[in-house]
Amino acid sequence: MIFPINTITKRPWVVLSMGIVLAFWGLLVWIIFPRVAAVYPLYRDVDALASERAALAGWEDEMARLGRERASLEAAMSQERVYLPRLDEEAAVIRAIEQVADSAGVNLTRWQPGTPRRLEAHTERSFGLDGVGPFHAVGALISRLERSPGRLRVPAGSIQTAPAGAVEVRLDLVAVFADASQAMP
Repeated sequence: MIFPINTITKRPWVVLSMGIVLAFWGLLVWIIFPRVAAVYPLYRDVDALASERAALAGWEDEMARLGRERASLEAAMSQERVYLPRLDEEAAVIRAIEQVADSAGVNLTRWQPGTPRRLEAHTERSFGLDGVGPFHAVGALISRLERSPGRLRVPAGSIQTAPAGAVEVRLDLVAVFADASQAMP
């Protein structure tokens, strides 16, 4: 666009406004646009950090809730004081019963563990036991099991005659498992 010279001299505001527009465009192109381009990734990073912080705030709330739930479960478990036997404890009881039967001269024919029963201060596990042996050997087995140190009880049993002068015995045993800090019944 070409302006005649008299327009410029008669209307200086046109020249002034054109100068201001050109200065504004120069300011935008050489100063502001590069700085905006440099600052824009920072704003994007701030938005990403804000979203991560919101996600972490939810995670922290969930961790706090889980911590409270764990504490309440630990409190409930400590009040219950239920003791579950370890496998090595059960294996020791089974070995002891087998050793007593062998030393008494009774041949074990059936061994059936029952389900554990949790009581207030201990856990009881029942066992079904069948064996065959001489009458006095079966009596010795029952006597030795009853005299075992605090872990075994024989609440029920039956004896039947078997061929060749032997007797069949069917016993219900109860093994008691308790934590060392708890009293045995």
